[in-house]
Amino acid sequence: MLEDYLGLILTTYAIYYLTQFLDHDQLHKPVSRGKTRASAGERPLVNHDVQRSMYIAGLPTTFGRWLSAFASLFYYPSLVRKAYLKMGCEPFAIPTLSNYHIFVSDQQKITELSNAPVAQLSFNAFLAESLSPEHTMNGFRFEDSDPHNKIAVSTLKNRLRSKMVDLGPGLQDMIELVFTKVTSVGKDSEGWINVSAASVGHQVAAHLNCFVILGEKMARDPGVTKAAMRYARDAAITSEVLHFAPDAMKGFIAYLIMNGSGAYKQLERAIVEEARVRMDKDCDPHNDQTQPEDCLQWTIEALRGMDEERKIVEMTRRLLSLLFAAAYQAPMLVTFALYNLCKHPGYLQPLKEEIDNLKLNEALGTSNRDAPLLDSFLKETARCFPLQAGTMDRKAMKDFTFSDGTHVPAGNLVCVPQNAMMLDPDRFVNAESFRGFRFVATEDGKPTPARFYVCGIAKMILVHIIKRYEFRLASETQAPSISWGPNMIPHPNLKIHLREKDDWKGKS
Repeated sequence: MLEDYLGLILTTYAIYYLTQFLDHDQLHKPVSRGKTRASAGERPLVNHDVQRSMYIAGLPTTFGRWLSAFASLFYYPSLVRKAYLKMGCEPFAIPTLSNYHIFVSDQQKITELSNAPVAQLSFNAFLAESLSPEHTMNGFRFEDSDPHNKIAVSTLKNRLRSKMVDLGPGLQDMIELVFTKVTSVGKDSEGWINVSAASVGHQVAAHLNCFVILGEKMARDPGVTKAAMRYARDAAITSEVLHFAPDAMKGFIAYLIMNGSGAYKQLERAIVEEARVRMDKDCDPHNDQTQPEDCLQWTIEALRGMDEERKIVEMTRRLLSLLFAAAYQAPMLVTFALYNLCKHPGYLQPLKEEIDNLKLNEALGTSNRDAPLLDSFLKETARCFPLQAGTMDRKAMKDFTFSDGTHVPAGNLVCVPQNAMMLDPDRFVNAESFRGFRFVATEDGKPTPARFYVCGIAKMILVHIIKRYEFRLASETQAPSISWGPNMIPHPNLKIHLREKDDWKGKS
């Protein structure tokens, strides 16, 4: 994977040296005159169209917006945290080429953001702008009025959640399959193997996601799982590149990136072929075979009554969107959890003792009460390594004004600076320190279906590794993460040494 980051590294240096010619204070000062930490009524203006003022973490000029947008590819979490430390609970904005990313962090605004009507602040519109699904997901559209949104809700909230524990044995087989392959070559004289933590995580997640979303047959096809991994990677790159592309060129650029590897078309063909086979069986009155339990089958059932060709198109779009959505969170959470276990080995023994009587597939069904130490450890990992700088992202479909007068013009994005807030000492004791059992005594509400799936998969993988392997960092000085846009991803050079435990050798 290292070669994929070479261009990013070179560009990072270019941006770094370019910014040295600009006054650092100019990049982080209010547009208008006044105190650095603006009080209500004295906030500087974001632009000429904004009637309520706020702090801008960047230059509002044309060149400044371009520079901020480009630098945000590599420093976005840092830009957000610096602005948060400067402004506290006051709102601030980061300029991009097309709009502003406006951050709010006090509880009143967070509540209003959460409760705002979708006609004013839309999560789906944010997804559409961020991911360019019309180019990366076969024309899929995130629309608040989409009548088929209920399909995703039904699939994830009802069918998948109720079947997760039943899927456990098959998922465990997938985990065994990947780790057997990964650890079968490259061992040194002491039995250690050097692996990329992120790469192994993505391989395991690809197999598990294919199993849950596309079914066991495709999950056991190396070509399909490899295509699923590459498709998610191509889609992520495409969505970021298109942020800098002129509208007239987006279709052409997306076509080149999405079709360059062939993964997109290969995955699409595999889905369509399997779907046609299943739909033919559905139409066969003599077919008495048990229906598969996976998202592909549930989507086919949810789309019954639709014309066959349209059904194929709509089903493919939704399955591609699920594969992309599931591709990154679980493997990145597992990677950072392994890093924390290596850096803080004192947590390993208590976790071992807790999961000793926990069956591997039962990790999918654990709650905070079932495995409080493991649950807390993953929560603390997510706090210290949030996968994105912001959360609760919304796009303003109309001008929106918070109760305190903070104004968001239509077309801008609004979110909560979760990375900065998680590291705020006013919100967490010893916020800069990793305390794996910080959340043992806390109780959360019922998790969302997506979070339930990500946490279940992450727990299952982590339980497997803790029970079966010894592990250590290949380098104690290696940085654990890098930034890519608003995302904080595992560093491609983060390597883990794995060795199967003596009491597991020879077991199936």
